[in-house]
Amino acid sequence: MDRGKHPHTDVPYPTRAKTFKKETTDGDEQDDSEQNYKVFNDPVHGHIELHPLLVKIIDTPQFQRLRYIKQLGGAYYVFPGASHNRFEHSIGVAHLAGCLIKTLKEKQPELGITKQDVLCVQIAGLCHDLGHGPFSHLFDGMFIPRIRPDCQWKHEDASVKMFEHLVEKNNLQPVMEKYGVFKKDLIFITEQIAGPKDKYEGRPEDQSFLYEIVANKRTGIDVDKWDYFARLVLCAQACASPAACRLHPDSSLTPRPRLASPAHLGLPMLPSMPRLIHTAPWVI
Repeated sequence: MDRGKHPHTDVPYPTRAKTFKKETTDGDEQDDSEQNYKVFNDPVHGHIELHPLLVKIIDTPQFQRLRYIKQLGGAYYVFPGASHNRFEHSIGVAHLAGCLIKTLKEKQPELGITKQDVLCVQIAGLCHDLGHGPFSHLFDGMFIPRIRPDCQWKHEDASVKMFEHLVEKNNLQPVMEKYGVFKKDLIFITEQIAGPKDKYEGRPEDQSFLYEIVANKRTGIDVDKWDYFARLVLCAQACASPAACRLHPDSSLTPRPRLASPAHLGLPMLPSMPRLIHTAPWVI
């Protein structure tokens, strides 16, 4: 597949290839000339640099379908500015996931975060919404319960199945292994997408914090929400703190989750914004 073109049209991706020097885990620099990192021009985060493995995933038909799924579902028909899709949201989540885990890796080396951990968390962020149906949460929140009340269908489960299908259908296993992503890492990725479990297999218990970067079910504050709120602010032209899409340079792991709240982060109005848009009478 031509990485420079949309797989279903002749429209080129809004990206450009670039070669970087990346640091290895032992601190030495290596020439990644064979790894063409791509820069995505994002309206929220600016220039996003993505690992070539993530670009391989983006270039699949399974991921490209997210271009046609609105982030805010039917709200687009009432608020024309709410036109962003799961495609750009997923890229934004992958970017923020990478920013956060790289900050933890740099600031807290005692956590033992590896470059494989970084890559796996970014992949999970990129693929966490693969299973969304038409109109996003309207599909699993209203449509499925009405036509299949006996089915406990969740988009997280569908995302795991779609990710596994994506890897198999596009023969990405060899590419993943080339970058150090093996079977246990794939388990780690799917566990992040699926949500909380009693016991994880992909990473040991002392690294359970890695599971709270993309989808934090304990506090509800994660990079998925950060990107969601940032795009919501952009589409609604609402007044809010720029912290909605800015990662604090001193981010660290804390055992006191009560300190982390939207108000504490300087985002007191953001929790009410989705309700204002989603529950507008014309949307419902």
